[in-house]
Amino acid sequence: MKAIIEIELGNEAFGSNDAERLFEMRNVLDRLIDNAQHIMAANVGDMASAQDYNGNTVAEMWIVGDNYHEQIANYGGPK
Repeated sequence: MKAIIEIELGNEAFGSNDAERLFEMRNVLDRLIDNAQHIMAANVGDMASAQDYNGNTVAEMWIVGDNYHEQIANYGGPK
C-alpha cells in the first residue's frame, strides 16, 4: 500500500520565489493531512484533497495498493 501525493505548484498562491513556494507547500500539505485524518483516508481506494489560500484545489492524495497502475487506469488518480 502507498500514499501518492500530487501538488500543482503552477498558480499565484505559490508565490514568485522559493520562500513563498515552500511556505505555501507546507500549508497545503498540512491541510491535506488534516483533511485525510478528518475523513479517515487510510485504506486502498481512499482519496483526500486540499486547497491553496485562494480556494483552488491544488493537492490530492490517493491510497493505492500494489497494483496501483491498474487501479489508476480503471478509476483515475495520479498520473
